[in-house]
Amino acid sequence: MSFFESLKATLSRRPIAYLLLILAMLFVALLVFDAGVAVGTRRAFNIRPHGNMMYERQPMFGVGGVGVPLPHGFIPGNHGAVGTISAISLPTFDMTTRDGAIQHVRITDDTRIEGMDRPLSPDNLSTGQSIVVFAAPGEMSTSSETLDAHLIRVLP
Repeated sequence: MSFFESLKATLSRRPIAYLLLILAMLFVALLVFDAGVAVGTRRAFNIRPHGNMMYERQPMFGVGGVGVPLPHGFIPGNHGAVGTISAISLPTFDMTTRDGAIQHVRITDDTRIEGMDRPLSPDNLSTGQSIVVFAAPGEMSTSSETLDAHLIRVLP
């Protein structure tokens, strides 16, 4: 009996055929999952919220909303800030950065404000909230201490 004849006889048995079919389906599912992870990772680290600007998102490690804090220099070119809202007088507000400095932020018509699961309005901002503010490079207002915000992310 040749190798191919014994292989054909082995595959003609139903349990073995089912086992091979299940293994093939698991392999295809693994390929689809891997493709999804690759696309999701690429999308998570390269977001373009306004035109051609690119903000690099840092990976967060953790489960259930508990993760590693953002590093101090993670905003490229220092066009943004991380801190807590200390005073609000819309369309501007003051925030205390993690270094203890006061940063003035102006909300414009183009500013997006987002919570972790939904978009927010400026009226949803309150003192004591932890936020990340992104501003476009070169779009500082006439006062060098004020950021014109493009994206404000309210942290949990």
